Amino acid sequence: MYIKRHSKGTHMKTKALMLSLALTFSSLASADVVIIVHPSNETTLTEGEIKNIFLGKLNSFSNGSQAIAISLTSDSGGFDHFLSALIGRSPAQWKSYWANKAFTGEMTPPRQVNTSEMISLIATNPNLIGFVEDKDIPSTVKIIHKL
Repeated sequence: MYIKRHSKGTHMKTKALMLSLALTFSSLASADVVIIVHPSNETTLTEGEIKNIFLGKLNSFSNGSQAIAISLTSDSGGFDHFLSALIGRSPAQWKSYWANKAFTGEMTPPRQVNTSEMISLIATNPNLIGFVEDKDIPSTVKIIHKL
């Protein structure tokens, strides 16, 4: 009985195809990220202004009230998407940016919290701005931008 063996090239092509499909489906499965504020906050911000708030370059909303950014922890869903889509930095670049700002005494990085803390804090403080994955957003916060 003769069994035909596939060449290594065929196996590599199969593995490459499987990896490509896995990456495609994982990116489709990831949720969008939304920027949220307190429901009473009537601010309108451009994407650039939101970015500058999270980079510490802007500290007020368009209505003049203080803007305090809070961040999801790096292991929370949506963190990497937020950094790449809005900030334009990798997690390592984000960490380095804030380490430099803290070392020089310029400013401290945004407080890091998990998703439930993010929603709870923003629901009780009109000066906070944060981001979460766009999944089951309660009416206690308001979406002002979608990434």
